[in-house]
Amino acid sequence: MRSAPSKSASRPLFLLLASLASPAVLGQPPVVEQGPLTLQEALLEAHRANAQLPVAEFQVQQAMARLRQTRGLLYPQLSVDGDVHGGTPQTYASSDALARVLAKTPIYNGGELRAGVARSSAEVDSSIAGYRMSTRDLDHAVRLAYGRILRAEATLDFRRPAIDRLQAYLSVVQSRQAAGQGVGADLLQTLQRLAAARADLEAAGRDLDEGRLALNDLLGREPGAQISLAPLPDPTPPAKTTGTPWLSTPDVEQSEANVRASEASVNAARAGRKPHITFEGDVGTQPVLGSNVALLNNGTGSGAEVTINFSLPFWDSGVLRGRMDEANAVLRQARQQSLVVQREAQLAWTQAVTDLGDLYDEYRARDAATGTARDAYLQAESLYRGGQGTALAVLDAYDAWIQANQSLLDVVYTYRVAQADLYRWGSQ
Repeated sequence: MRSAPSKSASRPLFLLLASLASPAVLGQPPVVEQGPLTLQEALLEAHRANAQLPVAEFQVQQAMARLRQTRGLLYPQLSVDGDVHGGTPQTYASSDALARVLAKTPIYNGGELRAGVARSSAEVDSSIAGYRMSTRDLDHAVRLAYGRILRAEATLDFRRPAIDRLQAYLSVVQSRQAAGQGVGADLLQTLQRLAAARADLEAAGRDLDEGRLALNDLLGREPGAQISLAPLPDPTPPAKTTGTPWLSTPDVEQSEANVRASEASVNAARAGRKPHITFEGDVGTQPVLGSNVALLNNGTGSGAEVTINFSLPFWDSGVLRGRMDEANAVLRQARQQSLVVQREAQLAWTQAVTDLGDLYDEYRARDAATGTARDAYLQAESLYRGGQGTALAVLDAYDAWIQANQSLLDVVYTYRVAQADLYRWGSQ
């Protein structure tokens, strides 16, 4: 019996790859950017235009082509060949010609050809899983770049007015100095804090530029192109998760396909010790050119010929044994690697689930802290303006306010990273 090919390998490639795309981007019309780019539009655009994704598609095409080759070996092979032969003198070799149709087909080979088909079919499944891995990795990278840009934009939107407030406070200190008050130390501390705040603003701008470059490249756009993104919703309580979704990840599926390919390689190596029987036949004609007097003439006229080839190795100095040992070692390695991949996928998914819950709780706490920090800063500044507070108290409160807001933006971004990890390692 011939091994049945995988269901996935029998489908047209364009339908196959379309079915493997993320459900989040299937069934949507082409992107027509009329406003800020949404995350779903970015994912769809990346699937259509990313430069790296076709590399994985080509690997699927190559694997399918190899499967067609191995399947073809199960069936008769037909060919036409011929030659024109000349010799002299005629008593040594006649001049003749040959034209024939050849047929060759395996009768029995110990399952080697069936094992080859099974291995190629598993390799197709492995390449398809590799394509799905590439799409998930691409989605993951797009989500991270998208979130990075939003964090940088939010940082700039917060730090610019915060610097303006600090600049206004500096004017108060300068006014006191101009009035003859001994606030030289206050002035130096405020100038130093203002310079640091402006440097942090430049760093946020650089982070925004790097995020735009990365996202544009993922989307297949010019790296320096301007891009406007739609905001994402605030973090929400994570949904309860059940089951074992990591077992459906393409990473696990690819490792299982590699195990099947290794098992087929073991069967192919085992077939080397079994008899191989092949049928060959030909129909043709062999006319003689000139007189037929040579001793080495192989025959003349038209006819047919049948040959059955039989081979059974019984001594090969350990070649077959070495081949079997190697195939079994590769199989053991593939099985162990499959276990490793399953554990890694489970750990990554569980970590993402755990992080989402913890990060949501942290988000709520830090969101409440930002309002408190802002009120504390405004109070410290008001006291200083009234002549009761100190410059150090104002600057410390300012730093606490800035840090509270930056920590909130960071935890929102980390929450979105955990969401991207959950999409990457969960079932989609």
